[in-house]
Amino acid sequence: MGWIIFYTVLLISYIGGWAYSLYHANHIPDIISKISGLVALLSAMGMALQKSSLRVYFFFQRIAIRFFPDTTSRWWFSARYDGHFSAASVHLLIQHFQSNDFRFPIKVEREDNLSAQIDVDDTLVLNIQLDPQSISEDQLDHITVLSKVMEVSYGHAKKKLDAQIVPVLQAISDVLRPENSSFELDVQFLRRNPFFAVYIAHLNPSQVQDYRVVLHVDGGHASGRTEKVEITKEKIHVTTQTTNSFRSIAEQFVLLSPDLKLLKAGH
Repeated sequence: MGWIIFYTVLLISYIGGWAYSLYHANHIPDIISKISGLVALLSAMGMALQKSSLRVYFFFQRIAIRFFPDTTSRWWFSARYDGHFSAASVHLLIQHFQSNDFRFPIKVEREDNLSAQIDVDDTLVLNIQLDPQSISEDQLDHITVLSKVMEVSYGHAKKKLDAQIVPVLQAISDVLRPENSSFELDVQFLRRNPFFAVYIAHLNPSQVQDYRVVLHVDGGHASGRTEKVEITKEKIHVTTQTTNSFRSIAEQFVLLSPDLKLLKAGH
């Protein structure tokens, strides 16, 4: 906070001196010098504010990335549905995907009794696998859905979640009606992980080989059960129990709008 006060006083003094010089004779080089100094001062003050306030830090991060909406990150996700399912569950899912009740066009790349690979809307490839209770330890059937890695731009991140990924996962839940389910999302940043500086603000990334922070997030469950977000040097990993909490928490972190109290608790 001391540096912020210092920069604020310096900035006010600088602007006052500059304003005074506007009404007195001066030279163009002097004006250019003052503009250059002002830019440098604003930049330094902005960096100090970012280091002292998470709200300001993420505000600047969102502004920066809006200038480059095509900035991409690599996503992949998985879902597991637990319950008592028919041996023909994979085929039943394929039938639903090919029906008029499913709003996306699909291509079935491969299908057998226990697995299938489908291409949803030419942009989302999913592998579906049935593990029957005869080979499981908990006497339940398990269906796993795993996506292939995809590159998603910041400008299309919310639409990708809201208009495609979550509706597809919800459609599978509606068909299977599982007893339990879980969802995981990995987002790998192709440049710098914006959450890196939250926890290691004063170190150069090259000095840190690896780090891991685990946050327990309110998933909005009546039982009070929490979801989990794991932050590492290059990516974030979200684990939830419902599609609603999957969408909510994923959007917070992908769109750089997380609960700041949550991040502060993780320090």
